[in-house]
Formats: sequence, structure tokens, C-alpha cells
Amino acid sequence: MECFSAAIRSQALCWGTVADKERQQFQRKGSWRWIFLLEGLGTLCLCPIAWVFVPDFPDKNRFLTEDQTQLILDRVEEDRGDSLPDKLTAAKVLRHLRDPFLWTYGLMFNCVTMPGAAMAFFIPTILSGMGFSETMSLLLTTPPYYIAAGMSTFFFAWISDKTKKRAIWLGVQTLMLTTGLMITGYATPHGARYLGLFLINMGASGSIPGIIAYNANNVITHTKCAVSTGVIVAFGGVGGVFATTVYRQQDFPRKLATYFLQLVVHKISKILYHWKA
Repeated sequence: MECFSAAIRSQALCWGTVADKERQQFQRKGSWRWIFLLEGLGTLCLCPIAWVFVPDFPDKNRFLTEDQTQLILDRVEEDRGDSLPDKLTAAKVLRHLRDPFLWTYGLMFNCVTMPGAAMAFFIPTILSGMGFSETMSLLLTTPPYYIAAGMSTFFFAWISDKTKKRAIWLGVQTLMLTTGLMITGYATPHGARYLGLFLINMGASGSIPGIIAYNANNVITHTKCAVSTGVIVAFGGVGGVFATTVYRQQDFPRKLATYFLQLVVHKISKILYHWKA
């Protein structure tokens, strides 16, 4: 899913640079709107496929035998004790919201979405500050997103599954993002600073689905998981809003204060990983 999103985003960015003449026939919509139109179109195409092939829960699948389904339910019950969903009520929601760990997960998610969203918003501006033209800044935005959202996300998902651990790999991604921020903020050669953007995106993009999975692995009962997911998504939105304010014009072109702020925020998430683990 993360790789799919990155591909759509990258296509949208390239559209605005290499297909400008072809886009002139669509003058009814501004150029910037095509980024959102393309992402929305991809999502709409994927939703029917997910609706058909992704089951709500193991007991509702259409591709396993009854014995195989029961085996899965027995394993879930043995591992978590919640193989069957419990009923959601207002009293349960209020009780779950009093659990501080749910808010901890939300804060962790906020701390990783802020750097990730900031990069999504401002990579062309950062590249422009390195001296690249507008066209090159947009084109050079694409590779970090393919690497970050594709290879990094799938690799850390795979290794987390193999080792049965998540916090340690979230910590590794935090170190990657920290290294990228330091390189992009303080290195002199443009090539090195561009490499830092790869590391930033690899650390931030992989952490986002990692924390969602980390929460799902550690929260028991369906209703509590649903409430926790809502809290996390809300905090992620706050992180996105926060990201729009961190790159200030007065810090251009080096933007050291911005990188330092992202570093502090992501270090908070690292502390929370190890405290929760």
C-alpha cells in the first residue's frame, strides 16, 4: 500500500514537469490539482479490488476451508484471546480512552508523521535551496519517494515479521532519519545532502505503517484496537498540520532550525519506542 501510494505521488510530481504540454488541454483544472486527482483516481481503482479480496476477519474469508479457518481462529484466541469481536459501546470507548498507552501510540505516530509529511511538502523547496532549477527540483523529488516508501517499508515489514520484533526496527529507522537530517542539514556537497533526503524518507515512511502495526500487535480486544486506531489517525493528522509550519522562509536555504526541530520530535518517538517496549 505504501509503495502504491508512493508510485502515484511520484507520477503526479513527474506529470507537472515532463508532460506540461500535454497537460495544457486540461486547463479547466489547475496544474497542482492533478496531483490530488491522480492520487484519488488510484485510490478509487484500488478500493473495489480490496473490497472483493481483503476479508474483514479470518472467519469471513472465502478461500480457506472450515478447518483452516478454525485453525486460524484458535491461534488468534491462544495468542490474544480476542478471536471474536466484542460489541462497541460508548462506555467501552470512554474506558479505552482512559488508557495512557493509547495516547502514547498516538504521540509516537505524530512524531513520525511530522518529518514524513514535512519532506512530502517541502522536498522541492529544499532542492531549490541547493541550487537546482524548478524542473530538476521536481524530478529529483521522485527517487527518494520510490526508495523510501517502497524498499524501506517492505524490508522493515519483512524483518519485523521474521524476528517477531517491531520496537527495535522502529529504533533503527529513527537512527536512519536522524542521520539523514544531520547530513542534509550540515553537509556541504549537494550530492551528500541529497543522500540525506533518501535516509530521511526511508526512516520516516517505514515508521508510519510500522507504528500502526505495533499498535495492532499490542492492543487487545477489537473495540480497543478500533479506538486506538482512531486516536493514532487523529494524531497523524496533527503531525501533518505541524509539518506545514516547520519550514520557515527566514531559514532558507539551509533550514538548520527546521532539521533540528524534526530531529527533536523524532527523538521523542524513539524514547517512546523503548519506554513502551
